[in-house]
Amino acid sequence: MNTTYDLSWNHSTFRAKGTLFMMTARAAWDTRHDGAEAYAGACTGFSSTCYSIAGTSAAQLRAIFHGEHTTPKKLLSVLLWSVTWLPLGTLCYLLMLPASNHVVKLIGYEEMTADQCDVRQSILRRWYKRNEATACCLLGLEKEPKVHTRGLLLVGLASVLPRRMHDTKQHRLNFAIKAAEEVEEDDPRQALRIYRAAAKLYDDETLRERYLIKAKDLAEQTDAHDQALKIS
Repeated sequence: MNTTYDLSWNHSTFRAKGTLFMMTARAAWDTRHDGAEAYAGACTGFSSTCYSIAGTSAAQLRAIFHGEHTTPKKLLSVLLWSVTWLPLGTLCYLLMLPASNHVVKLIGYEEMTADQCDVRQSILRRWYKRNEATACCLLGLEKEPKVHTRGLLLVGLASVLPRRMHDTKQHRLNFAIKAAEEVEEDDPRQALRIYRAAAKLYDDETLRERYLIKAKDLAEQTDAHDQALKIS
């Protein structure tokens, strides 16, 4: 039986993601009477799953148009996507913020871990709540995060900086890349997440391409099919 970790990292099919959605939703439901901390942890997992699946849904559509299929096959693929991935992706998009908000309601920002702050800031950015996302990133960085979490929080901060703070943005990205390099050997999947996210924010085309290639190589080495799909 596949674990939530396997379904999240190793698979990018609609069936796998549907199963993952149900597993994490059930986990959150089953822990609702187990105390605020346990329930908040399960809600964080569910909100993270929703965030990830929403991204996979969009990546599946991009893959259709970037593929080398004939026009009739592309139209058929889009039709199939519209009755599978579109409803699932939309549902996940609509649920991820309420689930994350519930975590804050249960334990408050001060009791959230750095990892929970990272999940929330990603969701806040997806919902264009830039000010709260910035505050969430800064709070997460104060909680002595693990190296890869620090890298992801720095990428989050870089993504919400205004254009006039270009130098600060590049500074944050460079530190995020250092975090990725630090964990690459021991935790390559987390490193590839940082490379993938940071690469898209670099203005320098050479750096962008360099880190996208790094992310692609790590995704291939670790069979991280979901991340590989999102890189393309």
